[in-house]
Amino acid sequence: MSRNTMPPVYHARRRYRLSVWSLLCAPGLTAVIGCGGTPSDDGQTDRPTLNQNITAAAGEDPIIGPAGVDETPPNVAISAGPGFCCNPLSIELDAQVTGVDSANIVKYSWEFGDDRVGEGPVANHTYQWAGDYEITLKIHLNDGSILTATQTLSLGFDDQGVVAISISPPPATSDSSNEPSADPIDIVDDDPSDSSTSSYQLFAEAGPRQSVVAGDDVVLDGSGSGGSEDGVLVFAWTQADGPDVDLNDSSSAMPVFEAPEEVDEPVLLVFRLDVSQNDLVASDLVEILVNPRDDNVEPLPVVTADAGPDQPVRSGASVTLSAAESFGTGSDPLAYHWTQTWGPAVAVADPYAEVISFTAPEIELEPLVVSFQLVVTQEEVSATDEVFVTVTEDRADPTEAQVLAWLQELDPLPKVHYSYAVEPFLYRQPLNPLMYEFVRITNACSVRTRWPQETDVYTAVEACRQVNNTHPDIPATIALNFSPWHMVFPEDAPPTDMGPDHDAEIEFFRTTAEQFKQWVADANKAYGASIEISAIILESERFFTKREGDDGWQEWNEAIDVKHNAIYSIARELFPDARIERYLRGAIIPCEDHTTWCQERFYTLNEMGDYFSTDFYLPWYVNTMVESFRRNCLKADDHGISSVMPWVSLAAGWARAGERSRKWVVDHDYDTALSWQLGAQINDPYYAAHPEEYAPWDRAEVVCFYPTPFNARIPSWGKHFVAYVRGAHGIEELP
Repeated sequence: MSRNTMPPVYHARRRYRLSVWSLLCAPGLTAVIGCGGTPSDDGQTDRPTLNQNITAAAGEDPIIGPAGVDETPPNVAISAGPGFCCNPLSIELDAQVTGVDSANIVKYSWEFGDDRVGEGPVANHTYQWAGDYEITLKIHLNDGSILTATQTLSLGFDDQGVVAISISPPPATSDSSNEPSADPIDIVDDDPSDSSTSSYQLFAEAGPRQSVVAGDDVVLDGSGSGGSEDGVLVFAWTQADGPDVDLNDSSSAMPVFEAPEEVDEPVLLVFRLDVSQNDLVASDLVEILVNPRDDNVEPLPVVTADAGPDQPVRSGASVTLSAAESFGTGSDPLAYHWTQTWGPAVAVADPYAEVISFTAPEIELEPLVVSFQLVVTQEEVSATDEVFVTVTEDRADPTEAQVLAWLQELDPLPKVHYSYAVEPFLYRQPLNPLMYEFVRITNACSVRTRWPQETDVYTAVEACRQVNNTHPDIPATIALNFSPWHMVFPEDAPPTDMGPDHDAEIEFFRTTAEQFKQWVADANKAYGASIEISAIILESERFFTKREGDDGWQEWNEAIDVKHNAIYSIARELFPDARIERYLRGAIIPCEDHTTWCQERFYTLNEMGDYFSTDFYLPWYVNTMVESFRRNCLKADDHGISSVMPWVSLAAGWARAGERSRKWVVDHDYDTALSWQLGAQINDPYYAAHPEEYAPWDRAEVVCFYPTPFNARIPSWGKHFVAYVRGAHGIEELP
């Protein structure tokens, strides 16, 4: 069923709004400082600002009063706002001074209240966890006097799970709305050189605090810093405090220095890292504690924190987190401190206990991740660990018989839908009815090649033969799933390795492909069929390309091209009429921080290839997936590529799990209306006929499902697959 006037839209049991905003500021995860406010005319998002006037005579203690009170000048104001979107604990502090000639200000110094410091009239700082922090601002004047102001910054989760910010004493005026705008906002362009881009991310990470002994060689580590997909990172280390030391290379990501030899008592060294890229600069500080070298002094203990394994739970279930596997080499007992770092606030009776428990919260639309940071301390030495709890809804999963009954009522999809190889239990004789219905509806049967089984091929051929005998509109065919450069080639070998392992991987691929080609021919002969191998699907997440300008980038990237071209050439030689599809070739997808778009770096795009592909692994944000596909089509146009294959995830996918991290969620029974809408967008002709409003869906000539269909770890997969197919046909009823 298709329409000429209105697109199919199914209204879910719960009302929700899906837009590009869903990527940047999603309900339950991103209605936080940095995502609040209303977009202004220039496309920027107004930041909530907390103004508090602090006045003091030069060199005197400050007098804190409400905004506008005319105390003794000069007047110093501190405002707090978001550091960048969707990082709830990233804060921008702004020193606003009146009554003082700016030419007389020598330096602005900040103490953030977490043993870290900063400089400048505007300071960006990311806190590790929520809490109360005493912030001190010192303004150094050229006459030697210092204006000092201190306020308390509070960061914490409110009862809706939103990270809230406040400064005390409370300001006279405040605009701290954390509600997302009712209107969608534009996702930033993936070109960071565009000066209009406001959400381009660059962050400096100067590494962890270290405790060393006098005379030790110390390595500073800025390798955790990062920026956009394009542009070289430039590092600049300077010493901010402590006895002078010599860095061997201040422009290296990991410079080395020798700790001072003559130390009678612990000395603190502070280093500043400035990371620049595309005319932007980010900074961070790291402290190095140098202890005296004294054989009679008891060494500090080694402490390890272990918050336990990540765990999936159902909403409403009791969750227990244990630090029992943590340990320390000191004699004092371990001290524990649990702090929630992500997700809706949950109640913990004693956050300082070794074992804590809470009730898993209810969830609404998207996957819900609750994370806790554990700090273990012994004799003033601390270690940290983080644990993630994925919460899914407590719904009844359909039985296999129910899914089969639903499938038997459905017509085939209008496009071929391949998949990551169907679960092994379906490759059995006699033919499983569930396998028959799946092949009938998707017009394809995908076969695993990682663990070769001749019986799998015979089952696939038989399933396609039976389907084609009764439903010949789109002949069912076979796809072969390969994972080249994962089989023989060593995991830690660089792409530039062209030795025996390189040759062995290529030979393994050829031999395996020839074997499956022969098995299909034998099965066709045995069943009197003529089932074709219509696709070779290559999952090649093995090498990451280097950016132009990186050390040895050209040789490295050319070697990657050689390896991909070798596999492509064999596949094209053996299967001249088949589609050769590569997972994520040319893909532009949401970055891990979910605020910008990133180019996948598995390919240089100079290798041989006919198609692009992208993943649809955020099914709870349909419009985000639409935008991703649109951007991939534009990228494909630049390379003369006509077809872009979506990899569609059902009842599983990526979920936000912290500041710059994400977790793969399985068994997530989100609202089936979302799977319905995804099926409608990709398959219903109405959407392809309106590419300006939706996306050029006719470019999705074929589709691929991942994870594996009917995966035992995802019991709701069948229900979401039924919803997807019903959406494709405009059947306005959810399973």
